[in-house]
Formats: sequence, C-alpha cells, structure tokens
Amino acid sequence: MTYFTQIVIGGLVQGSVFAVIALGLSLVFRVTGIVNLAQGGFCILGALLLHSLEAALPLALAVPLAVAGTALFGLVLGAATFVPALSRLPNSSMLMLTAGTPSRPSRASSRSCSWASACPRRVCGSPVFPAPSFSAPGI
Repeated sequence: MTYFTQIVIGGLVQGSVFAVIALGLSLVFRVTGIVNLAQGGFCILGALLLHSLEAALPLALAVPLAVAGTALFGLVLGAATFVPALSRLPNSSMLMLTAGTPSRPSRASSRSCSWASACPRRVCGSPVFPAPSFSAPGI
C-alpha cells in the first residue's frame, strides 16, 4: 500500500505542476493573444535556480528566492523584448521571438559548472539525449 500511495502522490504533484504551466500558457495567451513558447525555459530556469539556492540555503528560503529571481528575470526580459515587439511585430514573428528567447539562458545554464553537474549526461551507460543518427553534408 505504501508504494501505491507514493505513486498516487507523485502523480498528483506532477499533474499539479503541469496544470500550473498550462494555466500560465492560457493566461498569457488570453492577455496578449500570443502563444509564449518561452515559458518552458522559465520553468527550467526556476528549477535550476532552486537547485543552486537549496545547496546553500534552507528549502523554505530557497523556494521564494528562486521564484522571485525567475520572476525578476522574466520581467526584465519581457520589458526589454516582448513589450516593445508586441506593437511592432506580427503574430508569427512574436511566436518566433518567444521560441528563440529561452535559447540563450538555457545555453548559458548548460555551460555553468553547477547547473551542468545537476543534469545527468548518461543513464544506464547510454546518453540521456543521444546525438542524431543522421548528418547533412556541409553542416
């Protein structure tokens, strides 16, 4: 019965996380009329920031600081890129802007020593994300 209870609680927690992310996507779309594909990058940034902070601080303090840090980064990025672009770019260009925006922070986080060590490179002897099996000439 304990194993079943752990599975149910884990499923409820993960479902709640997905629901909060979906609620954020829906809210942003209703307010701006733009699908924000950068939201996944912000979720990853918050998780990695929490991972870094909880190494030095208690969890009760690390969670609000990670949320505040991610929100601050989102506000600065939004004020610098999204708000000016909303009135100037068509919806298709805004979609591309939101798709490309999280690439810079995620690249920087994957190069960081503390965040790169949090992500396993191999699971059971095989790469977590194996390299593609095809190659294009000249690329």
